[in-house]
Amino acid sequence: MGRPGPEAGPEGRITGSVVAEGKGKSGDQDVGRALIRLGLAWQDRRGPSSAQLRSLEQEARREEVGLWQQEAPTPPWAWQE
Repeated sequence: MGRPGPEAGPEGRITGSVVAEGKGKSGDQDVGRALIRLGLAWQDRRGPSSAQLRSLEQEARREEVGLWQQEAPTPPWAWQE
């Protein structure tokens, strides 16, 4: 069975997931989740979000990794205004 197609998200935007195919024991990895876990991306708070994404971001904040090393990082939705 194929992967699901894109879905319309907040404001009619097309949303989806990027999956990196892993080799060996690592298996496939959701790139968005990996970026949030490493502190390289925010979860999008404008639309529905999973508890797992919130948890990954909270963990990155606690560990002060990636952008969370900054005292007050600017989220992309604030920067674009």
